[in-house]
Amino acid sequence: MVAKQHIQAFVLHTAPFAERDVIATLLTPGAGRITAIAKNAQNSKRFPGGLERFRKIRAVLSSKPNRDMHLLLEMHVTQPFHHIETSYEKITVGTYATELVRELARDGADSARLFDLLDRFYSALDEGGDDVMSLEVLLHNFELHVLELVGLHPSLYRCFRCDRHHAEFERVQCARTGEGLLCPECKRPGEAVGVLDEATLAALHFYQMPTMTVPDDLDQPAVRQQARRVIRASLGNALVNELKSQQLLDTVW
Repeated sequence: MVAKQHIQAFVLHTAPFAERDVIATLLTPGAGRITAIAKNAQNSKRFPGGLERFRKIRAVLSSKPNRDMHLLLEMHVTQPFHHIETSYEKITVGTYATELVRELARDGADSARLFDLLDRFYSALDEGGDDVMSLEVLLHNFELHVLELVGLHPSLYRCFRCDRHHAEFERVQCARTGEGLLCPECKRPGEAVGVLDEATLAALHFYQMPTMTVPDDLDQPAVRQQARRVIRASLGNALVNELKSQQLLDTVW
């Protein structure tokens, strides 16, 4: 029996298939990541401008029991986020965030919180400026929220083993394996750690909660680079492979 579904979705990825078809990877609130084939999508008016990144859509799907692949019957764009495509920097940051979600979303899982997070991120990216520092704050805040959703958020205030507050540390250090702060007493022999500059820790706190006062040293390249390494170490625990868009993102910073 064929069932039709009316869904909200974000387009995470598309790939041509056969001569005129397109395979689309979508993020939905209720069913997580799904894959659907759009027949004749390269010519059909049933998919007007929708099978592109940075689009929120409403779509009609057809599916059969025990089939992983859905059939995308029609769709229309409800929010295009056109301004993301006005600068190289926004496109690059948006592409990276979209790929991150595509890699971490799960098939068939309730993804309402991830869907809402991506919605807010696209809106902020669409409405904001394209200066590099603002984009970096926006993206790192997004990355940290994604890590929280998958249960791998780094501990940025307390030792991740004993819960001791960083203000009690003789020096602030961080596990290179991505779990976050690690006090000297909990460090195991041979365990790799890095000493965090206080300005870097302040930057990480700000990335987590951008409503805080902007740290004085946030504009320092060394501070931002070290904070970036901390976040990437945590993302390394969530990702199986390095994101293809990572190298492109590095050209922006």
